[in-house]
Amino acid sequence: MSVSAKILKGHEVGRIQGRPRAVVVGKGVDGASQAIELLEAGCDACLVNPIQDAQLQDSSPSVWRPSFVSDSNPDVLRQIFKSSFQRLLTLNASAFDAGIQLIHGYEFHSSFPAIPLWSDAVFGFRRAHPAEVKLLCPHAKHGFVYTTVLIDQFKYNAFLHDHLKALGGTEELLDVATLSDAAMIHVQNRDTLTTSHRADFIVDCYGLSPSDPPAAQPKKVEILKVFPSKACDSRFFLLDFTHESRPVYLLPAPAPDSDKYRPVDRTDPAHAQLLRRYAAAMPWLPAARVALAEVQEPARLE
Repeated sequence: MSVSAKILKGHEVGRIQGRPRAVVVGKGVDGASQAIELLEAGCDACLVNPIQDAQLQDSSPSVWRPSFVSDSNPDVLRQIFKSSFQRLLTLNASAFDAGIQLIHGYEFHSSFPAIPLWSDAVFGFRRAHPAEVKLLCPHAKHGFVYTTVLIDQFKYNAFLHDHLKALGGTEELLDVATLSDAAMIHVQNRDTLTTSHRADFIVDCYGLSPSDPPAAQPKKVEILKVFPSKACDSRFFLLDFTHESRPVYLLPAPAPDSDKYRPVDRTDPAHAQLLRRYAAAMPWLPAARVALAEVQEPARLE
C-alpha cells in the first residue's frame, strides 16, 4: 500500500465534506512528487514552499543516489528505491521534457563503505577496482561504480509542477516554520475552487518541528558543472566523498542553464588545484568549460 493510500484510509472522515484535504510542505522534488501522488489518489492538495527555504531551491543537476534514515526497515527501503528508480526510467523513456537521462559514473570514499541499500535498484553496481581508484581519484581509498539517472532539477521541477497544476493542485509561498503554522493553511477544493477548509492532514517533506524552528545548519556542497568541448568527450559523473563535510560533485551538462554557476577561475590557486585533482580522471577537462556552484543542502538532510 502506498503512503498516500495509507493516509487516505486513515482519513475517510474527510470525505463527509468532499475529498480529504492535504497540505504538503516542501516545494522540492519530494514535496511535488508527494502532492501529485495524493492528488492522483483522490485528495485536494496544496503544496507549500517555506519562504525561508527559497534560497535552497537549486537548478543543479542531481545524480539519483538516495539518502535514507538508518533505522528504517531495509526491506521497505529497497522496495521504495526500486520503484522510484523504475519510475524515473519510465519518465526517461516517455517524458522528454522531464530532464532525465541515464549516466554512468563513480563515487569515492576515504574509508571502506558498506554496500548501500539502493545498489540493487541501479544498473551494474560494483565496487571500484583499486586500479580505478588510483587512476580516477588517487586521494581516495575505496569507491563504487554504477549506472543511474542524471536529473536536471530545473526541468524536472518544472515538469512536476506543471503536472501538479494539471491535476488541480495549488501552490503557495508562505512563511511556514512549524507544524502549527502548516495547520493554519486552507486547501482549495478543485471542484468549487473555494478555500474555506483547513487540511485534514499535513505531509511534511521539509523537516518542520512541532513548535520551535530547528537550529540546524545546512551543509555546503561544491558542484562542478562540466561542459565538454566535444560530444565524444567522457560523460561520466564523479562524486568525491573523501571529505564528508565538503563533498565535490563533478557532473556533466549539455549547456549552461543557471546563473547560480560561475565560471571557474583557472588562475585562482584553489580552483586550479581542484581541477588538477581530477585531471587524470578526465584528460579533456582542461579544454572544457567548467562552472562552479557552492550549494547549500537543506539542513533536514542532516
